[in-house]
Amino acid sequence: MAYKLIETTQRTDEDKELRVAFYMRVSTAEQELEGYSKEFQKEQLEQHVKRKDYKGWVTKPAWHFYEQASGGDTEGRKELQKLMDLVKKGEIDLVLVWKIDRLSRNLSQLLQLFEELDRHGVGFASMKEDLDFTGAIGKLIFQIFGALAEFERENIKMRTQEGKKASALAGNYTGSAVPYGYKGIPNPDG
Repeated sequence: MAYKLIETTQRTDEDKELRVAFYMRVSTAEQELEGYSKEFQKEQLEQHVKRKDYKGWVTKPAWHFYEQASGGDTEGRKELQKLMDLVKKGEIDLVLVWKIDRLSRNLSQLLQLFEELDRHGVGFASMKEDLDFTGAIGKLIFQIFGALAEFERENIKMRTQEGKKASALAGNYTGSAVPYGYKGIPNPDG
């Protein structure tokens, strides 16, 4: 019996390319400067795609979407809408994010986006968590991580409210602007 060595690291012409779109987001200008900037996320995602070359992953700048917006709401995110237009047109095969919460921190919206991707046959992957949510186990893990992202968002909201309450008890005005007819006076106690 003769055996033939098969080269497993090379792809054949029959292998299909997997068109990968990036979605990158920061919440604030401060995060852009000090945290997970567009350049940082893009570099990380590009390196991830290179590591997945054996799976046929390819990307191009026209499939890269970036915006500065809150992760708690998907409404009004123009770049996300452009990405979803590509999904609906069948122009991409996979949405890749640096971290799940870059897409959304709201579990119900996250699940709606995932269902929309699934309805159009588009997969979803998160680089930081190193997860691909296209299979049954991936869908379960996706829901768990989405719940954790929403939990963290609620914790941030609660800490913010507690901070405002403590500030108000200390005699500070905690509104966004001084109401009409009132004058802002600095609190001598800070």
